[in-house]
Amino acid sequence: MTERIEEEKLLFLASIVESSDDAITGKTLDGIILSWNPGAEKIYGYSADEVIGKHISILVPPDHPDEIPQLLERIGKGERIEHYETTRVRKDGKRIDISLTISPIKDKTGRIIGASTIARDITERRRMEEELRQRQEKTIRELSTPVLQVREQMLILPIIGMIDSFRARQLTDHLLRSIHYNRAKVVVMDITGVPTIDSNVANYLVQTIDSSQLMGAMVVVTGVSPEIAQTLVTLGVDLSKMDTAGDLQGGIEAADKLLGYRTTKIEPATDLDESITLY
Repeated sequence: MTERIEEEKLLFLASIVESSDDAITGKTLDGIILSWNPGAEKIYGYSADEVIGKHISILVPPDHPDEIPQLLERIGKGERIEHYETTRVRKDGKRIDISLTISPIKDKTGRIIGASTIARDITERRRMEEELRQRQEKTIRELSTPVLQVREQMLILPIIGMIDSFRARQLTDHLLRSIHYNRAKVVVMDITGVPTIDSNVANYLVQTIDSSQLMGAMVVVTGVSPEIAQTLVTLGVDLSKMDTAGDLQGGIEAADKLLGYRTTKIEPATDLDESITLY
């Protein structure tokens, strides 16, 4: 009766292995493949006849030469490895991302004689995670360089904090796309919140202004500090050819003039010392 129960238990376990979508394989401590379930055939593309008796390294990318020896060494010491994420190569040469759980196989005396591996294809999960990461980075970039439309054909780009070359490239790309989308004719670039810039970033800012003008948008730069002005002069930038204003309000007024808006002050017929500005 006991033998029958054990036999039924083994058959039950075997059916689980055979029906699993995960790749369940067995190998020696030398890496020779001993068992290969249908899930492994589906994930890796090899049939059992093609791989049994061969070394597991046929699945390993050339740039991971030490991975299998290191994993088998840990298994040989009795360690169980869970959720180890890595890359494997299918029969058709396609790389896939997988998550491995590797356990020691022991004989009746407790001696470790091999390893069993459960591998799950996580390629789709990784792809979705990467798409999410890229969307998050895009959102962060746009929040760090917000382009605001204050009125028809006028955009404001307030830049705050330190700018490195990477952020400067993002700024340029985001601004040019906004100019195209909004059909802007004037951009007020406010750099009051930028403490200093290096020569590379200064060049990017100049290129951004030139690119904006090529797209038909005039640029008014506001809040240029003495330090930034000195950097631009050192680079040989002719500030007299650049539309500038002392502060953001002055920049908006300059942009209004470039767009043809006129500012009229109406003095009220009262004793109140106020005026109303109309656009």
